[in-house]
Amino acid sequence: MNARHDGNPPLTPAVERARAFVANGVVFRHDFYAARGHEEPVAGADLVVFPLAFTGDRAAVYQNPPAPYVLVHDWLWRRSRGGTVISPLLLKCLNLVRR
Repeated sequence: MNARHDGNPPLTPAVERARAFVANGVVFRHDFYAARGHEEPVAGADLVVFPLAFTGDRAAVYQNPPAPYVLVHDWLWRRSRGGTVISPLLLKCLNLVRR
């Protein structure tokens, strides 16, 4: 993992691997999120990704997306209109939520 000096947690190995699939100049940020006062951590972001491990209020993310585009890794029974099945065996989907 890369060392960071901006007070944010280091990027995870999965996020580091994702860098290979996007253009140079894309900023990756691994941070914590709280629905109230969420403007600060994601201000100016075009895309925010919530992992399946997110323990906050998912309903708030779906109802009030913090960015123009939000990807929510979720369980299959919570698949939304903009979602796709990632793993039917593990009951996982990825939902695209637009502001």
